Amino acid sequence: MASGRCARRRKRDRTTDSVGRLFVPIAAGEGPMRESTKAILWGVGSLLLAGWAWAQQTAPQAQGYQQPARYYLGSLGPGGSDQLLMHVNVWGYVQKPGQYLVPANTNLVSLISFAGGPLEDASLRRVQVIRATADDGQPAVLNVDIEAYLKRGDPALLPILRPGDTVIVRAGRMYGVRKVLDYVWRVAVLVQAYALFTYYIKHS
Repeated sequence: MASGRCARRRKRDRTTDSVGRLFVPIAAGEGPMRESTKAILWGVGSLLLAGWAWAQQTAPQAQGYQQPARYYLGSLGPGGSDQLLMHVNVWGYVQKPGQYLVPANTNLVSLISFAGGPLEDASLRRVQVIRATADDGQPAVLNVDIEAYLKRGDPALLPILRPGDTVIVRAGRMYGVRKVLDYVWRVAVLVQAYALFTYYIKHS
């Protein structure tokens, strides 16, 4: 037992001495690890210094152009002009109804074009523009005849949209006629199927 304890003690002493010999040169700043450590520290310091210098150079530019991106569109560089954007809604018979963020001074035809254009069943003779904020003496709901604009090409027939306006493109008369004919056809098919069923029941 005594010899076994002495052997384990000598093994621990050798391990401790080897570990000590490994870390003493590093702690003392000697050995092959010194040059690589200095190179790493110099590299990290250079990167931090370069990042700080870049941040100081770009900070004035970032402070000068703090307009929200979703409300402004255009060049943010020197001499560029920003363009105000506004929210408008498109409902009804267009390709992609929904809410759009469009430039200010957008007219009705441009907005419908942003929405993909009218559907085949859309009526362009009476497109409604519901104002979010109406002026004194001005109607809150405008009825616009886009077909007249397409025939004449007069831009005065198209109102300029305002923030929060809602545009409604309704279905034309032919859409209602097709819906009625489709309903009548479905009822006729059901009646014919019922008549054939009762005929076979009686003659079977």
